[in-house]
Amino acid sequence: MIGNDIVDLSISPVSTGARHRRFLNKVFTKQEIELIDNSNHRAVTIWTLWSIKESVYKAIVRKERLIRYAPKSIECIMLNHVDDHSSTASVDYQGQRFSASTKITGACIHTIAVDEPVTMGQVYSASFDLSYSDDPASCLDDELIKALHGSHCQPLVPIEIRRDDLGIPQVYRGEEELALLSLSRHGRYGAFAYALI
Repeated sequence: MIGNDIVDLSISPVSTGARHRRFLNKVFTKQEIELIDNSNHRAVTIWTLWSIKESVYKAIVRKERLIRYAPKSIECIMLNHVDDHSSTASVDYQGQRFSASTKITGACIHTIAVDEPVTMGQVYSASFDLSYSDDPASCLDDELIKALHGSHCQPLVPIEIRRDDLGIPQVYRGEEELALLSLSRHGRYGAFAYALI
């Protein structure tokens, strides 16, 4: 399974005080709150953890076919800062392990999460500033199709993005599902991640 999430930091302020603490307690586990409290860059740590949880959640929804709000059921059990702009994480969801990779570029955080049998080495991804587009959703779909045609498909073979009854995007060539796909948008940014089937 695969999931991805993007956070536009320019529209994601971090409040302070009691309201802030209630938000943290509602969304993050005790261990994750300790990571946040001990961080030199609290806002980035909060939104990195949020993005990791959202990425894993998208993979879980694809697998379980059930939408629910339970952010504390997804726990980041290890967060490694590779450098100032990237990190990796190990995530637990009911005994199932996910790997996550996060990159901070400009004013956004983009995370990809995978579980077996998909590995990070099989994932193709990109993020975009969509503020120039009048229709960001279509623009993101177009960027994905260009990437697939450019790397993996004959340009004359039509590729179509379909959304199932839960709104989960799927990419098809004819009636054949081409890749496991995750699309994300937040603020002025959009991103995709896919692994060929």
